[in-house]
Amino acid sequence: MSAETKPVINSLTTSTWNSGKAYDFKPMDTQKKNQELKNEEAKVEAKLKMYLQKFKELESTISLQEEETAKNRVVDVSLIQKMVEDLEDDVVEVNSKASGADGHL
Repeated sequence: MSAETKPVINSLTTSTWNSGKAYDFKPMDTQKKNQELKNEEAKVEAKLKMYLQKFKELESTISLQEEETAKNRVVDVSLIQKMVEDLEDDVVEVNSKASGADGHL
């Protein structure tokens, strides 16, 4: 084999045939990419924290609304029961007047 066809092993790369590195490794690129990934991770964690806080607030709001709805439901039922009682009293009164009127005729 001549020197031009002899395989060359580059550090941190695969072997090539005197045509240059098969993979151009640059430590600065890795460090830069690592820093970018760390920055992106920090952004994602901040968003996650914000979303979790908003979810807790929403959950609290829903809980308060459910409590308020339950209270209103109790009040509504009480009002409806009172209206029914008043109507029953009116019906009894009307019926007694009607039967009294029939007796006088």
